[in-house]
Parts: sequence; structure tokens; C-alpha cells
Amino acid sequence: MVHKFLWVLFSFFLCSDLSAQNIPGKNFKWYKEPFLELENGFIGPVMDEGYSYIVNNHKYGLIDFEGHLEVDTISAEPLYKKGLIPVKQGSNIGLINLKGDTVYPCKAYSFSFIKPDFYALSVSGEILLFRGDGSRLKTAFPIRSIKGDAFKENALPVEVYLPNEKTAGGYIDPTGNSLTDFKYMYNTPFSGGIAGVMNPDNYKWSIIDKKGNTVFACPDNWTSVNSFDGPLALINIKDAKGFAFIDRNFKIVVEPQFSAYRQRHNGLYVVSKEGDYGAIDSTGKVIIPFEFNEFNEYTIDKLIVSKFFFKTQYDDLAKLWAYENTYLKYGVFDLTKKAISIPLEYEDLQSAGNGLLIARSNGKYGYLNEQGKPLSEIVFEKAGPFYKKRAWVKFNGKWGIIEMR
Repeated sequence: MVHKFLWVLFSFFLCSDLSAQNIPGKNFKWYKEPFLELENGFIGPVMDEGYSYIVNNHKYGLIDFEGHLEVDTISAEPLYKKGLIPVKQGSNIGLINLKGDTVYPCKAYSFSFIKPDFYALSVSGEILLFRGDGSRLKTAFPIRSIKGDAFKENALPVEVYLPNEKTAGGYIDPTGNSLTDFKYMYNTPFSGGIAGVMNPDNYKWSIIDKKGNTVFACPDNWTSVNSFDGPLALINIKDAKGFAFIDRNFKIVVEPQFSAYRQRHNGLYVVSKEGDYGAIDSTGKVIIPFEFNEFNEYTIDKLIVSKFFFKTQYDDLAKLWAYENTYLKYGVFDLTKKAISIPLEYEDLQSAGNGLLIARSNGKYGYLNEQGKPLSEIVFEKAGPFYKKRAWVKFNGKWGIIEMR
């Protein structure tokens, strides 16, 4: 039976040298002095319910911002909320509930979490879906594969085994009911009530609604159609030099020119040209120049960006781009000013919530405000995001909780 047991690792004790524990600066105070040692572990990002997942000796659990262990570190996979727990026996995976009761024995070879609260196990070529309460989701046909990580708009794109021993794609709702016929070769997640699908008989793409009705038959030379992300969707056109974008009227609004598309941030589309990434708006206008490597969300008008730099300049591209000759630096791009507002000088930057940043410099972590001003010395071995003004940090080998003053 799973129960909260006492670890020596979780004993709350005061360190003998409290002066060494004081955080420089006036912006934070200790809510919990560093007390928690983890073996080959760390405390991860904040989940939806206000927990962070915790890793100890390669096992996962959930911990809150009071320092209470909500789910013991027994899970074989990261946990995103309180519910079922994937456990391993050898290389096989099973599921148990919070009481320790077996929901499914360790017979599966892979596991994935499907939002909002479903647990997928791959067993002998079939995917079994379980709800958070442990009940099995029953579907009209056995599921062969899942084409997404969430029931977006209450629809999950799946591929199923049909009675004629063929496979085909379609959609199910959170009750397991079929939303469309199963007849597609490819099917993308719904967005705004529409999705792209490919007909296996003629390899043509079309846009359908949730009843499976065709709302737009794509031209023959469109060889792929992605899900809409905001007002635009990425498409591939035969023999074109790059990807293009269409709008929700199914008109090409950004001509083919991009080698890759990553994601949409702050209403902008992060795309690549010749290996470098920039960002365009929904009209195709370049807002952030093509000179960066990564983009991550920060505030409504700012993005975290990174850029490659070289230790030594070489004419030989293989030497220039060799792993040991490159390094990344992070800064912040201000969309209002259309310029870098925090210089590219950090080894890593992450959003800490509350308009703050987690910054890494010389292997240590600290916090910056939105203007890039340090709120404390960069002294932590690890630092996490804030949840209701509290954050987990690692200091002198132990994890504790800081609080904003």
C-alpha cells in the first residue's frame, strides 16, 4: 500500500551555519531552510494543481510548496497531477492508484499521459486508455496509435484496427465514442472545430469538421496540412522551396519559404530559414530577425531567445559547428521595441513567473526582474519557478523554499 513514509532525506532540520544560508539581497526570505537531499534527483516545474514533480534516485513523485510530499517517489515516469502512477517491473510498465491498488499489471512496454486526465499504455501492439479514477476507456475499435498528447476540443486523433485487419485514422471523444468514421491515412488534432486529414485512396488532403464533413478540399499539390495554430496552419506544397502558411479561409497568406516551424509564441510564428530561427506575424511580416536558435515564452510582450556563438572562427564549417566549438547564450527580445532588452550573456534563461526570470551564470542560478536586474546574487545550484510567491531552490547541496518579501 502506498503511504507517506518518513525518509531520513526528508527530515526537517536547521543547518548549523545559518549565516551561510542567508540569501544575499532584500527580495527573498527562506520559507523553508534547505532541508531536503535528493539522490540523483531534482525538483521540476510547477504542474497545473500547484505541485512540482520531484525526482529521487530516478523515481518520480509530487511535492507541494509547503514541503509536503503529496505522492511518494515511486513513479517510473514524470507525474503531472495526482492520479494514477506508472510503475515498473523490469522493463515493463503498469499502473497503480494512490492507494497502491493495481489498475493494470506490469505488462506494457510504454506509457504516456494524455491531457486532461488519461493514461495510455502500449500492450502487444494496442494502446489502452485509462481515466484518472482507474476505469478503462472503451472504444469501438482497438487503438493502434495516438496522434497527439491531449483531447483538444474534446477530440483525440487516433489510428485504430478495423475488423478487416486494416488500420485507419479517426477521432474519439473523452467518453470513447467515435466522432468520425475511421477512414483516414493521416489526421491532425482539431483547432477551432476543423482538422486536416488525408484520404488513403487518392492521397489528397482535405479539411473536415467534427462530424467528418468536408469543409475544404485541398489542391492536389498540397502534400501535408498541419493543425491550425491560431489563425494560420502550416502546409507543404509539392516542389515548393519550403513550407507555407494558410489562413482559416484556406488561402495561402505566407508563400513557401521556411525550412521548419517550431511553435507559436505571443501571436508570432517561430520559423527557420537556412538553419536560423526568427518569428513572423500572421501576415508573414518578419518581427524577429532570423538569427536565433530558441524562443521561449516570458511575458506578453517579451520572449526569451538564444543564439549560438563560436569559441574559435574557422572557414571549415565542420570545425566551426563542432559541438566543442559552439555555445549558447540567452537573452530577452522586446517585441514592443523590436530589440534585445536583456543582453545575450546568460548560460540559460527561463520564466520564473510573476514577471521574473531564472538565470544561470557560471553554473549557478539566480533571479532577475523584467529589466534584467539581479534580485539576488546568482548563488543557487538549482532554482525553480514561483508558485504563489514561493519557489524551490537548491543551496549547499539541499533543497529549500524561498518566498518573496
